[in-house]
Amino acid sequence: MDDQYDRQSYGGKGPRTISYRARGRGRGRGGFRNNYSQHDDRGDSFTLHCSTFVCALLDSIHNDYCLLIGSRKHNFCGVSKFVYSSTINKVYPLAAFLIHCFITDNRTLTERLGERMGYRGRGRDKKGRRGGYIAQRHQDQGHSKQVNGPQWYQVTIPYGTQAGKDFIYESINELLDIPFQPISYKEEGKASVFYVELSFSSIEALKAVNKRITMPNGFKMMVTVRQETPPVPKVVEGALMEKLLSTMNELYIIENKVLDLSALHKHESLKPDFLPLNRPQVMTSVVSIICEHIAQDLVALNLSNNRLSSLVHLEKAVSSTPNLQGLDLSNNPELRESELDRLKGWNLTEINLTGTSIAKRNSDDFNTYLSNVRKRFPNIVILDGNNAPPPIKFEIEEAEEKRLPVPKFNFFGVDNECQSLVMRFIEQGVHDRVTFSTSFWFYPDENAKQHRFDIGSSRNLMRIPPQERNGKRVHYGKEAVVKFLAEEFPETNHLMETINADVIHHSPQMLSFTITGLYEESRSSKSFKVTRLFSRNFTAVYQGAGIVIISEQLSFSNANPDRRGRMVANGSKRSAAALSSQPSVSTVSAPVDETAQNAMVQRFMVDSGMNAHYSRECLVVHNWNYEEAGKKFTILKAEGKIPPDAYC
Repeated sequence: MDDQYDRQSYGGKGPRTISYRARGRGRGRGGFRNNYSQHDDRGDSFTLHCSTFVCALLDSIHNDYCLLIGSRKHNFCGVSKFVYSSTINKVYPLAAFLIHCFITDNRTLTERLGERMGYRGRGRDKKGRRGGYIAQRHQDQGHSKQVNGPQWYQVTIPYGTQAGKDFIYESINELLDIPFQPISYKEEGKASVFYVELSFSSIEALKAVNKRITMPNGFKMMVTVRQETPPVPKVVEGALMEKLLSTMNELYIIENKVLDLSALHKHESLKPDFLPLNRPQVMTSVVSIICEHIAQDLVALNLSNNRLSSLVHLEKAVSSTPNLQGLDLSNNPELRESELDRLKGWNLTEINLTGTSIAKRNSDDFNTYLSNVRKRFPNIVILDGNNAPPPIKFEIEEAEEKRLPVPKFNFFGVDNECQSLVMRFIEQGVHDRVTFSTSFWFYPDENAKQHRFDIGSSRNLMRIPPQERNGKRVHYGKEAVVKFLAEEFPETNHLMETINADVIHHSPQMLSFTITGLYEESRSSKSFKVTRLFSRNFTAVYQGAGIVIISEQLSFSNANPDRRGRMVANGSKRSAAALSSQPSVSTVSAPVDETAQNAMVQRFMVDSGMNAHYSRECLVVHNWNYEEAGKKFTILKAEGKIPPDAYC
């Protein structure tokens, strides 16, 4: 073989990228080397097509052939006149090779060229591999892979702004036999962009509309499609929140008290914004609107066709909608059965789960399906539109007297002597041989350092060694206990309106009672105070006319703001009751004239600072004796027994 030829053969199996070199100068267009100078571009277009054609034949038919590029006399428009076979180590003329290809292979030229057009040429791909077929996504518009169910697609119309939205929608609708509901129309430069939710077959029909519509400017309208979900606003507020509220107002059926939110994102008023209910920010906004406007009236809720996969944000509406009886969750394929546990608080009698993974999993046995649903909603009588047998229940009539009694404060039993004994306890001491110890358990929380108990002598038997259990951590005798309480415990301020005393056991030999309440613990920083809940359980014996303590258990913990608010409110009610139940001695008869009574109330409001309700109540209790009412108010105010709401 002539030494003037540079040759490179194919190796391995399957189509490979052709790679050939040329002696001489210049590079032709399209990535093919030739022997022409750079200023000579004769036949460049033909060179590209001929090279593509020959490479297609080499790739698809004979993997052991390669082109030979030699001197100028051996080339025609940049294509070699010879083909080299590595199998027999022989050079064929190009014309003879082409005839041989068409005789031995009946595939058409179009098929060969089509394969070659999807083939990566010279160089290496991102993974370092030489050649290879280009991925399908680089050749087609959108995703050609078929998926189950409808998907979101972005449709772009280049220069669509010149035609306008109405023209684009109407023209596409005329050529399609499928429902066409575009949303979120916007203009990006000169292009029009919108989104559609279609199945695989429908999106192929939409792609076929490309260049079949003539725009007003005379050009064919191009339609490019790719799979993409419309953008969702990060926050639903302001004008968008008002639009959502208005839409939900339209969807609420007042007569039946039903809110129909089926396929909410497809509602005409929300199409420009795209608010899918399966996004957290949208569901949270919808739940807040429900709780604020129709929580007590809502009887049925339709959430079908919203692609819901989680009900975590809907759970917030359970406690606010006690009268809800019907729920439609159909056609939410990704909804799991465990998500129903979040809605157990609803007393549902009807539920629709058609088209969900829950119904699909239980499709073989309706009774098992019904049983699984009734584990969450025991009163279901209609499931997926089918009447279900009534649930079997054990009817247990709860008698009124069997219910738990209403909590009472300061319970002293039936013996009035207990009250006097217990109330004198504060003024008396403890037993001479009393034993006292403390035990603290610390747990991590967000304010652990601020709320820790600053006491170092904790006798936690789970944490200290045995040799220290009976040492200095145990205090014996009255004086040692009093000294420890005075030195180790910080300064406290008890909230008297929260103090409760309950007698647990009373016998001639022993008395057991409990005192609970709140106190504020002052630290070195006067600006910060810790509120704690305490409970002291006493066991005492009688000594003389009083009692002495033989055993005490003191427990206390941090009080959260909600607990403190409830206890203070209950204390205020008791203080108000005490204010109204105080006996009074009236020396002045009540004025008959209502005008005079109103004048006294106004005057008492000015002098005491209390509101009209408490001022009138105080005057009524003291039979409209202004002086007696004023004296009693002064005493109760000094003792801190006036509730805070008396000054509101």
